[in-house]
Amino acid sequence: MQLLRIDWNVVFTIINLIVLYLGLRKFLIGPVTNVMEQRKQMIEGQIADANNLKAEAGDLKKQYEGMLAQAHEESAELLEKTRKSAQAEYENRINAADAEAEKIIENAHKTVELERCRIFSHRLQFLQWQQQEKYLVRQVRTRITGYCINSF
Repeated sequence: MQLLRIDWNVVFTIINLIVLYLGLRKFLIGPVTNVMEQRKQMIEGQIADANNLKAEAGDLKKQYEGMLAQAHEESAELLEKTRKSAQAEYENRINAADAEAEKIIENAHKTVELERCRIFSHRLQFLQWQQQEKYLVRQVRTRITGYCINSF
C-alpha cells in the first residue's frame, strides 16, 4: 500500500491553501468585490444622470429653438406691421400733400381768374373813359366850332 500513502506535509499544505483561500476570500476578495460593485453602481448612476441631463439639455435646446423661432416670427410680423403702418402713413401724407397742392392750384386758378376779371374790368373802364373822353372832346370841339362859327 505504498501507493496510497499520504504525506502529512501535503495534507497540511492543502489545509493551509484552503484556509488561505477562505481568508483571502473573506478579507480581500469580498471587500474588493464590494468596492468594485459600488463603483460599478456609482458609474452606472453617473451615466444615467448624464443621460438624463443630456435629454434635459436636448429638451431645453428644442424649447430655446422654438422660442427663437417664435421670436423671429413675432419680429417678422412686427416688422411687416410697421412697414404697413409706415406705408399707410406715407400714403396719408402724400394724399394730404396732393390735396393741399390741389387746393393751392385751385386757389391760384381762382386768383388768376379774378386778376383777369379785374384787369378786364380795368381795361373796360379805361376803354369807357377813352370813349367818354373822345365823346367829350367831340362835344367840346363841336361847341367850340359852333361858338366860333356863331361868333363870326
